[in-house]
Amino acid sequence: MPPRTGTGDSGTGPGSGFGAPDEPPELGPSDGSNSDATCHIEVLKSLDIEESIWSPRFGLKGKIDVTVGVKIHRGCKTKYRVMPLELKTGKESNSIEHRSQLVLYTLLSQERRADPEAGLLLYLKTGNMYPVPAKHLDKRGIPRRAVEQQMDDNSIPIGMLPKIKEETQHLKLTHLEYFSLWCLMLTLESQSKDNKKNHQNICLMPSSEMLCSMLKIRNSTVCDGQYLHTFQHKNGAMPITNLMAGDRIILSGEERTLFALSRGYVKEINMTMVTCLLDRRFCSPLQYLFSDYHVRILYACGFSVLLTSYTHSAVDNILLKLAKFKIGFLRLGQTQKVHPDIQKFTEEEICRSKSINSLALLEELYNSQLIVATTCMGINHPIFSRKVFDFCIVDEASQISQPVCLGPLFFSRRFVLVGDHQQLPPLVLNREARALGMSESLFKRLERNKNAVVQLTVQYRMNSQIMSLSNKLTYEGKLECGSDKVANAVINLPNFKDVKLELEFFADYSENPWLVGAFEPNNSVCFLNTDKVPAPEQVEKGGVSNITEAKLIVFLTSIFIKAGCNPSDIGIIAPYRQQLKIINDLLAHSSVGKVEVNTVDKYQGRDKSIILVSFVRSNKDGTLGELLKDCRRLNVAITRAKHKLILLGCVPSLNRYPPLGKLLHHLNSEKLIIDLPSGEHESLCHTLGDFQRR
Repeated sequence: MPPRTGTGDSGTGPGSGFGAPDEPPELGPSDGSNSDATCHIEVLKSLDIEESIWSPRFGLKGKIDVTVGVKIHRGCKTKYRVMPLELKTGKESNSIEHRSQLVLYTLLSQERRADPEAGLLLYLKTGNMYPVPAKHLDKRGIPRRAVEQQMDDNSIPIGMLPKIKEETQHLKLTHLEYFSLWCLMLTLESQSKDNKKNHQNICLMPSSEMLCSMLKIRNSTVCDGQYLHTFQHKNGAMPITNLMAGDRIILSGEERTLFALSRGYVKEINMTMVTCLLDRRFCSPLQYLFSDYHVRILYACGFSVLLTSYTHSAVDNILLKLAKFKIGFLRLGQTQKVHPDIQKFTEEEICRSKSINSLALLEELYNSQLIVATTCMGINHPIFSRKVFDFCIVDEASQISQPVCLGPLFFSRRFVLVGDHQQLPPLVLNREARALGMSESLFKRLERNKNAVVQLTVQYRMNSQIMSLSNKLTYEGKLECGSDKVANAVINLPNFKDVKLELEFFADYSENPWLVGAFEPNNSVCFLNTDKVPAPEQVEKGGVSNITEAKLIVFLTSIFIKAGCNPSDIGIIAPYRQQLKIINDLLAHSSVGKVEVNTVDKYQGRDKSIILVSFVRSNKDGTLGELLKDCRRLNVAITRAKHKLILLGCVPSLNRYPPLGKLLHHLNSEKLIIDLPSGEHESLCHTLGDFQRR
């Protein structure tokens, strides 16, 4: 930003008065005194754009439009300051609201550097710039008034009361009870220990207690408008953490003044480095099953459709299917959070490719789109202030809490909820809120109206062998395959004959029933029992893991890829984050390509040709974990595979869990459980080494 000048006199209040645009702005003393010593401000350079600052001290957080370096000339003295500069695109008003905002930004600036003493207010339409002194009384009064207004129970203007009464007079006691209950449950959930630990007290944590500390930037690049940063630990190896790909993160400096420099999410993490997509660049060393079908029908009929779900991946899964049919749509949301194959449909990319550079053209784009897709939390977009859709389709609705699910429905005339309450419910951390019913989704609640419910029993994902597991465990035999092609589908391994010969040579393939059960394409379901291996669990500070199961999973994955399976067609599921980290680390040190390793929760609404599940728990003392007690979580795990499902675990330990006991009983009756021989994981390490050398 080039140096910019303007004028203004100190007047009686912040930024009052404005003169010719070719002289530096004038500023009165910041201490509130009556001195007539006027100063002139000269903007030298732009230091940062949209600098994000969190201030636990003042209870504020915000993004400063431009952080600028300025020279302040007072008489014969000159000093350098860093100031906030606020850009305004609307009508030039120099109002008390605009000036108060600048005063708050000066408080934020004090968290990082010396008191700026003032801020600058620039109106882009006229080019006029006003200095706004941050007087001591203003800096005390404005935050205090904001807190008082927030705590004032009677802050509703008197004139609004008749309007509020008119708009709410149709509400019945049941409506008010529903609202009060959800207010209570949301409050309890926000006060849960996990939420407090993760959010409220994060500013009090020393850097040594953060998930990853003592990091240094190894590489920083800009790719398609995203800021990709790779960090290494100063001492070499990364510490053991529960951090995994897809987790949201806050990046801070080692010093307390550098708290929450940036936000983003983890793209990749291994034993040596972590790669993150962040909302800013650091240049210095600080440095569903039927939803797509519904949408296609409505699109063909000319109806407008709002397509939504709780997660970006769930929304994009449907859009990927729509894209195959050449159906156009508008994807709202941050480009870096959208699937790479869908990014060309995002608002940002469409505006760039079509050179949309005015509000009129943007409004034309909004009105021309029959299908608009976003997450349930994306409904604060400007498009929703002007557009009402014919239909709203909410996918994976059984996993969305009622307040979040209700939001998109207000922007449509009719809605369809698609989901399965036999799968994962909304995540609720607070036990009291869960007991009050917060985990009941709107999908589950509306099921009481039987006339509004349609059971979808025909599925097009799993072949018949895999489907039989969920039929036995959950659906009482009601599920059926949509066609013979789906029912009889098996995994395609073009190089399997060659791999089979190598396995015969190195591992006596035909003499090992577990190898046959695991790799033969026609054997779609297989449970590998590790009881005799043995494969004991490890409980450490980072969580629960099972290194033996992890090695077996990596061996199986390597063979499938060598047999011709695309790494993107393989999914690995484990209930514990520490196990995911170990599997990822082992994969990173093998010749295997990029394979997705994730929790059951992250796989909801997804599918892969091959799914491998590591159950992890294996102990003699009868210790049970909570995750494996959930029948719905187990149901999700076994219904992600289309052609091949391999389950890995210790049968005696897993039999203690009622849902798994029921599944194991069925697998045993079908002769689908195979015992692994003692020490098999060690011999497989040699076999895998021989394979990789060939």
